[in-house]
Amino acid sequence: MSALNRPAAVRELLDVLPRTTLVYLCELRGLPVSRANDDCRSSIARSFRGQRDDFLSVLRKDELVHLLNHGIRDRESVFDLPNPYSYSKRELQELAIMAFGRLQDLGRPFVLREAGTSIAPSRAPARELEPASDAPIPSTDKLGGVDGRFGSGWSRPRPVRALLAQVGHSIPSTLSQEDFGALMDALEARGFEVATVDGTRLTSLHDAVSIDAELRLRHDALALPVASVRTAGAEASRSAADATELGDYERACLRLELLTACAATEASPAFVTDCLARATAGLVLAEPARAVLSNIVVRLTRLPRDPFLALHRLASRLDVEDGEVLVREYCALHAVDAETSALLQDHWQALAGSRRGPGGGIAAE
Repeated sequence: MSALNRPAAVRELLDVLPRTTLVYLCELRGLPVSRANDDCRSSIARSFRGQRDDFLSVLRKDELVHLLNHGIRDRESVFDLPNPYSYSKRELQELAIMAFGRLQDLGRPFVLREAGTSIAPSRAPARELEPASDAPIPSTDKLGGVDGRFGSGWSRPRPVRALLAQVGHSIPSTLSQEDFGALMDALEARGFEVATVDGTRLTSLHDAVSIDAELRLRHDALALPVASVRTAGAEASRSAADATELGDYERACLRLELLTACAATEASPAFVTDCLARATAGLVLAEPARAVLSNIVVRLTRLPRDPFLALHRLASRLDVEDGEVLVREYCALHAVDAETSALLQDHWQALAGSRRGPGGGIAAE
C-alpha cells in the first residue's frame, strides 16, 4: 500500500478515501453528491478551506484506520502504525493529526518501515465494549432510542429484521453471512457502531447472528463524552471562523508567490505546467483564469525573490496546513537540498506558531 506524504493536504487525504466516505462527508457538509468522485473530493476540500485537523476530526474510526494503514512518508523515510484498530477513535484522531501534520518528528507508536517491506492493512478484531458512563445522552440516530442503563448513546435493542428494512435491504428467512456482512457495512457506512444485547461489538468480520436477534447501535458522534463533544465543536467553530477566507483564484495566486520564488530565470514550458498544477491543486478554476495564471507564472519567474521572505509575506494570508504543503511542493519543484528544506519547514512553523494565542487558537489581530 502506498504511503501518504507528510504534511498532507485535505485533498491528498480525500484521494485515498472510498466513495462511501465521500457521500458521508458531502451530506455532513451540506454539499451536493456528484456522481463523479473527483467533483465530490474538490467540493469537500474547498469546504474545509485547508483546515486538515478539522477534516480529520469528523472522520469515523474505520476511515482514520484506512488513512493510517497507508503509511506516512516523511522526507526519505516511511513510517507505519502497527495495529491501528487497537486504538480508540479519539486516539486515532490524535495520531492522524500527528502523522499528517508537521508539528513534531514521528516516534512511537509509529515504526520505521524497512526497505522493501510493507505493512498489510489491519482488520478490526473482536472487542468488548469499552466502559461508558451511565448518564444517558440523547441519541440523534433514527434507528433507535436511548437506553441509559446500557451506556452513553447506545440505542434500545432493535430487531435485525427492522434494521434490514431501514437500510433498504430485503428481509430473508435466515440471515446468511453475506446478508449479515452487507448489513454491517451499511450501518458502518452511516457511522453506526453495532453490538449485541450483552455488549459484544460486531463487525462484518464476525459470524452472522440469527435473523431473530436484537442489536444495539451507537453513532460515532455519541462515542465521546458530552464535554468532549462540546469542546471539539467549539474548537472547530473557532478554527472555521479564524480561517482566512480566500477565493480559489486568490489562493492560487498566493501559492504562486512562493512556488516561483527563486533567482530570475526564463521559465520553461515544463516548469510553467508543473508550477501551475501545484498551485491549483484542489481548486476549481475556469480555463480563462488558468490562462491568466500561466502568464503570471512566466512573469513571476523573471523577478528574483527569496523563498524565506515570500513565506513571511504569506504567513498572515494562508492557512497553516496550506503553507505546510506549499513548502513541500516548493522543495520538490526546485529540488531543494535537505538542509534548506528543513529550514524552510521550520521557518513556516515558527511563523505559523507566532499567530497562535496561549490556548492554541489563532491570535486576534
